[in-house]
Amino acid sequence: MLDFVIFAFTAVVGLLVILIFCWFGGKTSEQVEVKEIPRWNKPPKDSEQGDLGELASHGSLHQYLLHLHARGHCPVTSFWWGRNHVVSVCSPQAFKDTVKLTDRPGELYKGFEPLIGPDSIQYANGSDWEGRRKCLYHTLKGDDLESYFPHFVQIAQETEAKWSGFTSDQKVSLTKETFNMTVKGITRCCLGDVFESNEEVDAFAKSYHTCWREMEMRIVEAKGDPEPGSERDVAFQRGLQGMKDTVKRILRSRREGRGQTEIPFIDALLQSGVAENQIVSDTISFLVGGLHTSGYFLAWLLWYLAEHPEVQERV
Repeated sequence: MLDFVIFAFTAVVGLLVILIFCWFGGKTSEQVEVKEIPRWNKPPKDSEQGDLGELASHGSLHQYLLHLHARGHCPVTSFWWGRNHVVSVCSPQAFKDTVKLTDRPGELYKGFEPLIGPDSIQYANGSDWEGRRKCLYHTLKGDDLESYFPHFVQIAQETEAKWSGFTSDQKVSLTKETFNMTVKGITRCCLGDVFESNEEVDAFAKSYHTCWREMEMRIVEAKGDPEPGSERDVAFQRGLQGMKDTVKRILRSRREGRGQTEIPFIDALLQSGVAENQIVSDTISFLVGGLHTSGYFLAWLLWYLAEHPEVQERV
C-alpha cells in the first residue's frame, strides 16, 4: 500500500518517518526492542486537544516525531491527536507488520477537510478504499511510474537553463524554485502539461501556499477556523478555488479529447465513472501530499549540497 499512498496526504507523515529512519537508523545499529507501545498508557496533555499543544511547541510534526522516536532509536511510539490515540512507526519491519491495516479514523484528518474535501480518498475505508485503491494503484508503480522519468529529466534541464542565467550576486528563493519544479513535475505526471507559462506555475504555487498556511494556523497553531468573510477566510477560499479551477480545466480538456497522450493518473479517475467532486478532491489530496514533501525535500537537499561542496562534487 505504501507505494500507492506515497502521493496521498498521508505521505506528509510517511515520507518524513521513512527519511528519519534511514538517516538516523543508518548511524547506529542500536534499536530499542519494543514489547509494548511506548507512551500508550500516558494520558493526553489536554482532554480536547490531546498532545497537539506539545506538537506545536516542537515547531512541526516532523520535529515532534523525531522527538518521540528518540531520533530513530525507537521504532514505535504513540501520541494523542485530539481525542484520538495515534501510533507512529519508523522501521521497515513495522511498516511490513502494519501494511494490511487500511482503515483509519476519519477524525484524524478532519482538520484538513476544508482543503481536500469530504469526498477525498483520505477518508475512504473498507470496500470504498479497496475500490479506489485498485483504480489508482497501477498508475504509481511499474511501467506507469517509469513513464514519468522523462518529465523529470525535462524539468531538470529547464531549471538548469534558467539557473545558469543567474548572476553570482543574485538573490534566489531556493524554496520557491524547488517548489515550482515540484509543481511542474507532479502536475505533468498526474494531470498533463497543465501550465503554459511560469507565471501560471507561480500562481498555482501561491494558491497552494495560501491554503497550506491556513491549515497550519488552524491545526498546528490552534488559531481555529477564521470568521466567514474575514481576510483569512477570503484568502483561503480564493486559493482553494484557484486549485480546483486548475483541476476542472484539465478534466474538461481530457473529456473533450484534447491532449490525447495517455496520462495514467487522471485518466484512471475519469474512467472510474465517479462524480467530479470526488475526482477533484482526490486530485488535490495527491497534489498536496506530493507537493509538500517533494518541494521541501528538494530545497533541503540542494541546501545541504551547497553547504558541503565535497559531497556535491561526488554527486
